[in-house]
Amino acid sequence: MGILIGTVTYPDLTNNESFILSAARHIDGLTENKNHPLKFQGCIMGRIFFAHEAHAGKVAALEDSGLIWTGYINDDINVLRERLALSSGADIEIMTDAEVLLKSYFAFGIDSLQGLNGLYGIAIWDNKEKRLSILTDRYGFTKVYYWLSPKGIVFASECKAIINHPEYRKAIDMEGLANFLGAGYCFGENTLFKDIKLIPYGCTLTYKDKKVSFRKYWDYVVQPADGALEDFLEKFFHMLNSAYSRCVNGRERVFIPLSGGFDSRAMAGLSVYHGLETFTCTLGRQGSRDYRYGTMIGKKLNTHHTKFDIQSDYIMKYSSKGVLLTDGQVICHPFYILRIFDYKKTQDSLNTLISGIGGGELIGVMRHGNIKKIDGVPLIQLHISQRFLRAFRDNELHGILVRGLHSAIKQNYIYVQQKIENAYAEELIDKIWVTLVSERVRHFNSNILLSAAGYKWNVYAPFMDNQFVDFMLTVPKGLTDANQKLFRSFFIKFFPELASIPTDKTGKKIKQSWFRDGICWRLERLKGKIPRRIGQQFSQLDKLKYHPLAQRIGIGKNRNWLVDVDEAIRTGSAPYFRGLFSDRDHMADIFNVDFVDKLFDSHLKRHTNAYQKLCAVATIIEWRRQYSI
Repeated sequence: MGILIGTVTYPDLTNNESFILSAARHIDGLTENKNHPLKFQGCIMGRIFFAHEAHAGKVAALEDSGLIWTGYINDDINVLRERLALSSGADIEIMTDAEVLLKSYFAFGIDSLQGLNGLYGIAIWDNKEKRLSILTDRYGFTKVYYWLSPKGIVFASECKAIINHPEYRKAIDMEGLANFLGAGYCFGENTLFKDIKLIPYGCTLTYKDKKVSFRKYWDYVVQPADGALEDFLEKFFHMLNSAYSRCVNGRERVFIPLSGGFDSRAMAGLSVYHGLETFTCTLGRQGSRDYRYGTMIGKKLNTHHTKFDIQSDYIMKYSSKGVLLTDGQVICHPFYILRIFDYKKTQDSLNTLISGIGGGELIGVMRHGNIKKIDGVPLIQLHISQRFLRAFRDNELHGILVRGLHSAIKQNYIYVQQKIENAYAEELIDKIWVTLVSERVRHFNSNILLSAAGYKWNVYAPFMDNQFVDFMLTVPKGLTDANQKLFRSFFIKFFPELASIPTDKTGKKIKQSWFRDGICWRLERLKGKIPRRIGQQFSQLDKLKYHPLAQRIGIGKNRNWLVDVDEAIRTGSAPYFRGLFSDRDHMADIFNVDFVDKLFDSHLKRHTNAYQKLCAVATIIEWRRQYSI
């Protein structure tokens, strides 16, 4: 996706035009903005294009007002075209998409642009009203940030564009830092950059008379309907298939990063179902579950499939680039996704990437209570600690941060708890579910894919289609829990060839005999009954699991996982972490250096597995290095 950038300043725009133009920097295919910025009395804004993007239809000017946008909007653009034709008799055939959006704003108001079907960001300057309006897709997956300067407002779809403003003073946002150390991303509207905020999801920002305001136009509302599996299965297929059709919209070639999971498996199946030439790739360690199952899916569907082996040095290779592309808003351990950039080098003309983002989260993975229960600990506390605060707990921040910083920070736990309590759902598990989607999926998953892959591809997400999401919010919990009954039935009925491919570490297929299903179930129960303390008595045996021979024959630790982050930090990426943790200039003022050293040493000696904590600290140091903060 291209970058939006603009500013509204008083009393004039001195120096701001050069700021807008200088933001178009070269980063792996990023080109200079070939359109002149739109300049008005009090406002200037522009759009930066990437090499793979078509330039037409993203910028428009009308009656001394203007509009810029990025991302994609599905069939709602055509609905607006027809509405304009009926209301004014306008020649809709010659209008670009940007002109349709801008004329719809003047004809029907800002309400007509709220909640359009797609992932997008739109900025509009109304010169008559001297008003700036910015809105994003319902889910806030397309990020637009803003900074209230002493003279006005600066906005952009990347923080790195704002911090280069001559009046911005770089500093760390301490609450954003605490969020990041707890979860590996920032909560709500926070960022790591002081005073730079993210526009809330489902909101329209308005800036007028030096005041900013927000209008909430949408939120997740869980309203489960009554019905059995059969009542929802056909509609599930219809809604997902229609969402996919709206995204591909006449395209003939698509690229799909393919794991062994349900969401990318469904995208690949629908691609072949629509007769598209499908290119897929699988990332992972050789022999890992995703690596093996993804390859099996590609072979079964006869796609153009490529395998990329992820080595233990992947954090060292990709962390620096990942931090740059995501503005440091995501912890570094999932940056193996940048390996797909190598695929782009071999398929330069393949510009459409179909993502399964949101699939598993909406249909089952996050809508269940499959957590480790502890006697006497409230359910909500367990969910927050195990599903949100996966790095440092609030009571651990005083150890990692230098004296005085921790006491000035609002607790992460309180924020998450309030978000859960205020979610629009009846049951606690559904409140937790929508909070995970609106926080983790929005900030973590979408940043990894859209912010990074968006530099090379036009990224589409059928699972986040508005109509499909609205449908999923009505599906009973029993069909979308840990067993993913609805998703499994979808494959069995409509893609039986994919139902024969295993999905989890037990090798269990989506469709298999009751006998084999029973064996898998009993094996899992047996493993669950083995007390943890027995394993602790054989720590030396556990160390043997890291031996290369154990890895080769498939009994090594975490062999089923796509990557083994714990071991990557100890081996291939160890020099990178060692170098970061020796950088006292970017550590000593915020981190307890002795604490970090002891934690790293304990991890290297396998006394503990602390990859979440170490990656969180490492990402902050890398971010500070790159942005000179």
